[in-house]
Amino acid sequence: MDDFYVSQVAYQHLKTTYRLNYGDNFAFWKVKVKMVLTDNCVQYVLTTPKPSKEDDAARHDKWVADDFTARHIILGSIHDDLFMSYSEHETTKSMMDALSAFFTKPSLGKRMALLQRYMSHQMKGGTSINQHVLEMDNMAMELEREGMKVPEEMQSAALMNSLPSSWEDVIVNITTVFDFDRNGESTGLKNVKDRLKSAGARKDLRARNLERDSEENSSMDNSTQGFNGKCYHCRRVGHRRADCSLLF
Repeated sequence: MDDFYVSQVAYQHLKTTYRLNYGDNFAFWKVKVKMVLTDNCVQYVLTTPKPSKEDDAARHDKWVADDFTARHIILGSIHDDLFMSYSEHETTKSMMDALSAFFTKPSLGKRMALLQRYMSHQMKGGTSINQHVLEMDNMAMELEREGMKVPEEMQSAALMNSLPSSWEDVIVNITTVFDFDRNGESTGLKNVKDRLKSAGARKDLRARNLERDSEENSSMDNSTQGFNGKCYHCRRVGHRRADCSLLF
């Protein structure tokens, strides 16, 4: 993998921006990967069987080396979770066939992986509630595209369960209202999202007010406390030389 040519930039993108994950970027990723494999003259291992060592040792050894390169190009461009699942494939073709089957054909394995990722997703620090709700919505849509529609009640529960402990009071408020709501409207998905977004707006406002009050209090403390050092002119405590009245 030392001799990248025009695909060098493409491979850097594959390892970062376009890294294959559990989303819907497989088709685009596959085109980019094949470009990198072709540029490194190793794409043939996807279509050419391994030569027999007895018939042609040189061709056999070259194929093995090129297949190793191709496999590691692919492994370097996929998410860590996928890496653990596909790194044991012995050939590039076997690995690519398995990835294609996983991403292009409905499968119970893919649904289970997506569902586990969805149910265990947690709100990241510094993420706004609006952004987090969007992330959860996108994962639910991925599941639906795979034929597994998540009921709205479960989406509401998953969304509330994904929030940190600082949101516990909001969650308790929503679930308490639900206990008295026989129609279940209070925990309807749209209602839960609206309540969480409103709570997020209030949290942001409180944070800004606290920051402003802290700055104002700090400014007042500095002005009221004054200077506690000693004047270098009159040697008295409580003012600076520049403010000393004996200089005027």
